[in-house]
Amino acid sequence: MLSTLSKESLRTRFFSTIKDISHEWLVLFCNIDYDRHMAIVAEVQENGRQKMIGVARLIMNQDLTSGELAVLVQDKFQGKRPGTKFVELLIDVVRERGLEDVRADVLTENTSMLKVFRRLGFTTQWVPGGTSEAVLKLKS
Repeated sequence: MLSTLSKESLRTRFFSTIKDISHEWLVLFCNIDYDRHMAIVAEVQENGRQKMIGVARLIMNQDLTSGELAVLVQDKFQGKRPGTKFVELLIDVVRERGLEDVRADVLTENTSMLKVFRRLGFTTQWVPGGTSEAVLKLKS
């Protein structure tokens, strides 16, 4: 899926332009620590084959009190709600695991993703360097 994304989609997810996706980088991207890391994949049936159209990740901190999430959706499916569904599913996981909060770093220019987070109850705050932090507090 990564090789089918536009440079802009890769930049908004990874905060830089990715020129070459190496095998080593893919191994790191695919490795999951099952105690603290969860990945959800969305697929569609296209021409009789399954095609991945998105992935969302939740990485919990060492003491399992908070987490960070990230979402990546294939270009032609952006704006069609898979990003929202991913975040909703991960919020359910966060609640189920009893985390105190979950956060995401988003490029400030990625207004559509920031709107998704705000609509789902996250507060957002600008961070120097062109990013914003979205935080959902689940326990006070």
